[in-house]
Amino acid sequence: MREIVLVIGIVLFGSIKSNAQTQWWNKLKPWVVMGDSSYTHKLDDAMAEFNVHGVSIATIKSGKIETSNVFLNEKGELIVPKSGTNHKFQAGSISKTVAALGVLVLVDKNDEISLDDPVNNYLKRWFVADSLFDKPITLRQLLSHTAGLNVHGFPGYKSIKKAATLVEVLSGEGNTDEVMPIFPSDSTWKYSGGGYEILQLMVEDVSGMPFWEYLEKEVLVPLQMTNSTYKLLGNEDCPNCAFAYDEGVKKYKAGWYKYPESAAAGLWTTAMDLSTFFIHLGSIYSGQPGIISRKMFNEMIT
Repeated sequence: MREIVLVIGIVLFGSIKSNAQTQWWNKLKPWVVMGDSSYTHKLDDAMAEFNVHGVSIATIKSGKIETSNVFLNEKGELIVPKSGTNHKFQAGSISKTVAALGVLVLVDKNDEISLDDPVNNYLKRWFVADSLFDKPITLRQLLSHTAGLNVHGFPGYKSIKKAATLVEVLSGEGNTDEVMPIFPSDSTWKYSGGGYEILQLMVEDVSGMPFWEYLEKEVLVPLQMTNSTYKLLGNEDCPNCAFAYDEGVKKYKAGWYKYPESAAAGLWTTAMDLSTFFIHLGSIYSGQPGIISRKMFNEMIT
């Protein structure tokens, strides 16, 4: 399955300006300029070459969104820009970055929660088998992929009706293995989408809210990410969602794969909303108030 790709572009094209008159999308430079430095290529040519049906690009300049466009090549014809910028794309593992901020907001607002406490202290419906190595697994380790857990990622489900529940995913009753330690915590770095599902469960158990609702309340709405959601969407639920295509360049009949593994892979968003997200983090870095404290922000980027 090749999904339509979402791209955040912090675009640097020398003297090429990113306004509609210049049409920078028709004057793109290659990744590496070799020989003739005047060579440029067109975005629609690149999309056709790699069978990409849609690209969402936002440009950031001096801490502000300068442009945001959606380029669709459904019938081999480039449409620039798509009306509005609310065409949602599946963000894949960028979901983890936004989810991590949601976890830190929860910790920052609750004195009874610590990044270095065992996550099992906060869970109610399922518990990680950290006794296998006699080392408790903490929120910090889950966030930084140092908990020693398995389950790298998730293949998703063809329909919402067949999607596993969160507890079923963690218990190995979905289409992936049970989430469990395979190394002692803090002994190595190992990427684990499964670890982020434990965090998702922790957020739900502590807040008493569905994960998508908590992230909407504490992150997406405060940051004005109005075209983003962690809801589990069917194609009938989202007319502005980008469809997925297979390797044969055929549109996927069911629209896209569905991910109940929200924290790891379930975010729908736009390039503009993601740009807003990273601009907000940059403002905290520069000393401005944000949705987490500067102290917690320092933990996030350490």
